[in-house]
Amino acid sequence: MHRSWVTSLRVQPKANIDFGNTHAGAANPQMIEVTREKRVVWMLDDRSVLGDNLCTGWCLDLPEGTLR
Repeated sequence: MHRSWVTSLRVQPKANIDFGNTHAGAANPQMIEVTREKRVVWMLDDRSVLGDNLCTGWCLDLPEGTLR
């Protein structure tokens, strides 16, 4: 997975990390959540709606205590 411009970053209470991956190209996700062990939990990849220009993202249902 290629990471290009990391534009947003959040550390969740259980230590997972969400980050935005702007301008990463068609073969790479736009947002990603990983564990501290670098295991991918989920990815957002929807260029039909967002193109390759997702400047930042915000997960609205994160638990209280998430560092933003």
